[in-house]
Formats: sequence, C-alpha cells, structure tokens
Amino acid sequence: MTKNLFISIRNFFYWLFATDKFKLVRTTECGSLIYRGNAMALRLKIWVYIPAGWERGNPANSTVYMLDGQNMFDIGTSAYGTWGLESKLDAAKDSTTIIVGIQHGREREFDYSLAQNADGTIERIINEIVPYIERELTGEQTADQRLLGGSSLGANGAIAGMKRSDVFSKFLLFSFAAEVDYEQHLAYVETLPPAANVRVYMDIGTKEASCQDIAGLTDADMVNRCDQLKTIFCDCFGAENVLLVVDKLRCYHCEDAWGARFVKALAWVNR
Repeated sequence: MTKNLFISIRNFFYWLFATDKFKLVRTTECGSLIYRGNAMALRLKIWVYIPAGWERGNPANSTVYMLDGQNMFDIGTSAYGTWGLESKLDAAKDSTTIIVGIQHGREREFDYSLAQNADGTIERIINEIVPYIERELTGEQTADQRLLGGSSLGANGAIAGMKRSDVFSKFLLFSFAAEVDYEQHLAYVETLPPAANVRVYMDIGTKEASCQDIAGLTDADMVNRCDQLKTIFCDCFGAENVLLVVDKLRCYHCEDAWGARFVKALAWVNR
C-alpha cells in the first residue's frame, strides 16, 4: 500500500467520526474570542481568533490561515511556547482580521514539504477548511481577503498555496526552513506561475542555523537561501509585492520572534 493511499484511507475513517463543533476557549481582556474545533475530514484541531468588534460580511474583513497553528494560541499543544499573539493583536485594534491556526498532521514533514505532499495539504485546506470557515463564520470571501502563512516547515508548506492565487493572494512566511529539502524546494518555487495579485512577506533571523545546531549550514547560509527565494518571488509577483525582513534583534528560530513580527507583517501584506 502506498503512503498516499494509506493517508487517504486514514482520512476517510477520520471523517466518519469527526466533529466540527467549535468551543469557546477564552475571551481576552479586550473582548476578542478564541475558539477551538476540529477541521472535519482532516481530523486536525483548529483555533480561531475573532477580534473584538468584528462583524460578519464587512468587505474590509480578511482571514489568515496559518499552518502549524497549534503553537499560536494554545500552550497545551505547543512544544516550545505560543506566539503571544493575543495581546499584540488586541493592541493593534484590528477588528477586521480573523486568524485560523491549523494543527499539523501526524506526517508533518511529508505534509509540508514542497518535494512531497504540500500541494495535497493545501488542496485539502481549500476543499475542507476554507468552505467551513466561510459558511460558519465569515461569509464568502475573495482571494484578496484570504491570507495563507506558516512558520518553519509551515512556511515551506504555505508556498504551495501560491499556485492557487485564485484562492489566496497574500502570504506570510516566517523563518522558512531552508535546511529541509532545499534544492527540491528551490526547483518547486521556480515553477510557480506569475500572478499580479500575489503579495509575499518573508522573514528570517540572523542566528537561525546556530540556534538549531544545523549541521553543514551557517547563519549566513540560511539568510542567503531566503534571499534566493525572494529573487524568484520578485520575478513571479513583482519586486514591489515581495518583502524579506532579516531580523538581527529577534534573531532566533522561535515562536516569540514570529509573534513579535506578526502584526507588522500583516499590516504590510494588507497595505
């Protein structure tokens, strides 16, 4: 039995027993709401941040779908701490943006690798999670209102969404995992179709190799690899639509750094 067939059969049985009910986890001091539920057939937990003052159907609304989202809001499902986003998002007073954190599956590297199953992962999100969020929460949205992102391997997986600019048009890539299948990922990115509506935010810390003890790569290598990706993205989407932030202050590969950069990253892609 092939791996893809096994995963398809497994997801079918998950679908038989899955529940898609959302439960309120907590309310922030500013009145924003955080819910947790299951992503239907994918059998993945999802977390939804709804800002205070948010109203369904507002044409200014947007929804950010984040891969590896189990570490964004819930300390119980994060191995290395959360992003600390609640206070930062509340302080930004953005009443138009919902954040949907999507838990990774059992085969994280397989599901997020551009050399393996990232395309399939994104298609399942498009077919399962996006329709559910829009039916139950936001109402129908356009590509300009949908953002896709992730951190580390989740950022790698989010790149697959760039083939579907009819669904997602803005991307948040925090600390692309440049040490994983890099040559295959670079070859994948070189096949991306040009799109005038796509905007890409990327970032990388200046000590991401050394803090992870990555064999054979220096901190400068990690930055240079992200710069290579940026060059290809600029060719595909226009230099004015691509930003690479090299962070010397919050320079490590960690949730705290991603959370510190999130609000500004969101503001840039939504500018």
